[in-house]
Amino acid sequence: MKTQLRMTPSSYDELMSHLFSNDEHCETAAFMFAETSRIRGRARFDVIDMYKLHECDFVEQRSHYIELRESTQADVIKRAHDLRTSLIEIHSHIGFLPAKFSVADLDG
Repeated sequence: MKTQLRMTPSSYDELMSHLFSNDEHCETAAFMFAETSRIRGRARFDVIDMYKLHECDFVEQRSHYIELRESTQADVIKRAHDLRTSLIEIHSHIGFLPAKFSVADLDG
């Protein structure tokens, strides 16, 4: 099955600016809230809102690892529930290497 993620060009630009204009030595992240539908065997996620994470949302924020505060986790899950949307997490990767699972991902 093919999957499609749709968002406005301005939302995309806002998201990319958030993910890559922050401290170049720390990963950062955001959550997208998307309405989900199936059209002709294709899953489609239409982003209707976003929550851009800030320093205060993290327990730890490093170049290869981020950990959210429990209160942040609860807030974004509740928001997705209230909006009746799917919750999509997206985060930056530091450096010029291709994205891959980090040591923290593999250990976790």
